[in-house]
Amino acid sequence: MRVFWAHPARSVTLGFVLVVLAGTTLLMLPVSRGPGAEADLMVAAFTTVSATCVTGLITVDTASYWSPFGQVILLVLIQIGGFGVMTLATLIALVVRGKLRLSTSLAAQADTRSRSLGDVRGILRRMLQLMLLIEAVTWAALTLRFHLGYGYDWGTALWHGLFHAVSAFNNAGFALYQDSLMGFVGDLWIIGPICAALVLGGLGFPVLRELLRARRPGTWTIHTRLTVWGSAVLMVLGVAAFWLFEAQQGGTLAALGPQEQLVGALGGGLFPRTAGFNSVDYAAVTDETEAITMALMFVGGGSAGTAGGIKVTTFLLLAAVIWSEVRGEPDVVIGRRRVGMPVVRQALSVALLAVGLVIASTITLMILTDLPPLDLGFEVISAFATVGLSTGITASLPPAAQARAHGPHVPRPPRTHHRGRRPRAQHPTPSLPTPGGETHCWLREGVPPTAAPTPCSSWAWGGSPRSASRSSVRASRCWRSTPTSGACRSTPTSSRTPSWPTPRTVRPCVSSASAP
Repeated sequence: MRVFWAHPARSVTLGFVLVVLAGTTLLMLPVSRGPGAEADLMVAAFTTVSATCVTGLITVDTASYWSPFGQVILLVLIQIGGFGVMTLATLIALVVRGKLRLSTSLAAQADTRSRSLGDVRGILRRMLQLMLLIEAVTWAALTLRFHLGYGYDWGTALWHGLFHAVSAFNNAGFALYQDSLMGFVGDLWIIGPICAALVLGGLGFPVLRELLRARRPGTWTIHTRLTVWGSAVLMVLGVAAFWLFEAQQGGTLAALGPQEQLVGALGGGLFPRTAGFNSVDYAAVTDETEAITMALMFVGGGSAGTAGGIKVTTFLLLAAVIWSEVRGEPDVVIGRRRVGMPVVRQALSVALLAVGLVIASTITLMILTDLPPLDLGFEVISAFATVGLSTGITASLPPAAQARAHGPHVPRPPRTHHRGRRPRAQHPTPSLPTPGGETHCWLREGVPPTAAPTPCSSWAWGGSPRSASRSSVRASRCWRSTPTSGACRSTPTSSRTPSWPTPRTVRPCVSSASAP
């Protein structure tokens, strides 16, 4: 049983379940609820999942339903969800024991998207430092504004500043006001710091780390270029579209002055990027604004960040695929670099699965309720992308519909660093790295190596008779030499290739780059 849960994917899932159970239990305590609030298991579970997944969807008023103790529990759940369940657990283990086990390092590697196990410790420390720095700066700015601009006492100003700073950086969208941030729609000193925090959190830790190291855009990697420039374009388009449709007569920004309209459009264009705050009433926006907001929510933010959605890099990669197909080019090229087919297949899979999940969830809600389809689609995409925006129908959904609305945003651990199997494969696939970083080469017994060493880049042969000749060719290419272990080869049993079926030996073939 211990070996079963040591797998990184299962560890992430188990950690998420334990956090949700603990959070639900704490929110069910009488001390967590405000005066007159009744105990409701569905409300506690819904709020816990929403906070842990940094979604922001709520069925009750956060400020009045939950007591200060309950609000602290929500704040802790938001921080855990934004920083990562396994990332935080690994950091605690590192502080307590001073060292990491292999299984813990693998789980943290999967959660942080780090490239190698040796990077885990340094990345965890830098992530924590950067997260606390951004939250501290946002906290200070909001606290000063609440105290100096709105007359809050220092205790209330400090608590409101801290709660909204953590909620903003983690893209959670929880607020201590019944109308979220609608009372500050034109206040740049409130909307500005919150927007800055949510943008930085949505870019992702790897991108922020590279921006701090390589300040010239010409030295950025393709991932950073796509994330930064793609996010910038989407932000500009979102702000412009929101101002265009809502500043006109009858819009939610029509009654404001020009400067306040720009601030309101800033929040309206950036908050849908998985932030969850709202400075306008989305039940009163135009259908065009609602449709654009749904598109922005679906795209989301950067990879390995606190934002959700299908990720801006996936969206731009699919756009590059379409552009290459229109031009008749055989390869997908971004920034003078060819994108491999495995990456393209992964992006297509993510997009199609997301579309299918959103459509299925929307149809389910249409069956369970009589609400407008556009509002239901808005609610589903908001839940899927862990945004938290709502047109005000969340509380009116029946329990079954609320559970369905929360279903799409359950965290899915990445498979990038996991050893897997294809349907007919007899062994783990060789294209995925092992815990030690070496690459497996599956050699058939009796197949002589080729004279020229070539990389191992094919899937393991699944044992089909019609694939025997192709597998022999692939296996013969699986040949490398290392400075320490010499040639990685299998000992042939005869001078010729044995006939089908022949048992094959499995030998790890360590690449020169990963050899000690």
